Amino acid sequence: MLLAVQHSAAEHVRALTKNVRLALLCQRVVGQTCLHMAVRMKAQKPSEPRLDIVRALLEAGGRVLANIQQRDLESRSRHGASALDIAAQGECLVTTQALLEVDSETLMMHCKKKGETCLHVGVAVGCIPVLQALLKAGGLRLAIVCDASGNTCLHIAACHGRLAVVDELVQLGGLELLAMRNNDGATCLFLAAQSGDAAV
Repeated sequence: MLLAVQHSAAEHVRALTKNVRLALLCQRVVGQTCLHMAVRMKAQKPSEPRLDIVRALLEAGGRVLANIQQRDLESRSRHGASALDIAAQGECLVTTQALLEVDSETLMMHCKKKGETCLHVGVAVGCIPVLQALLKAGGLRLAIVCDASGNTCLHIAACHGRLAVVDELVQLGGLELLAMRNNDGATCLFLAAQSGDAAV
């Protein structure tokens, strides 16, 4: 299965995904499922036609496969990246949309080890189309989620100087989001001023 995904052999992936257990067992061996690998490969080479492989895996494994988080094989932690985190980080809009179609409610609220959601991950990269898709699906409920340091996505955007992202988030969350403080008591306005980015 892993080789079929690596070599973009969509017809082989479809044949192998008839055995859903095979798609799920790959995580035990390498710490990630075939879906993680396919999404990561799509993110690294967006021009290559791997969306059909992602869709074939999602058809076979559905919500169960989409919701599996990567594992750190040394610590056995299950709080690694979800396929949606990888898609957001890799700025893959079509892959993000395909994953949201399967199970947007659960996938968006997955938190990594430090409490980051897919929106936190995406904000750091700053791909507006991906963020718009995530915000359309998750709305303010997703935008106000804090990571382990108490940072909302707006805090992260302010720190990274992502003006377009800040605009999107302020339009959605308004004063409620602007007033939120992290664990150090800092608002996003304080962090923006601290970063020295006058535009933000």
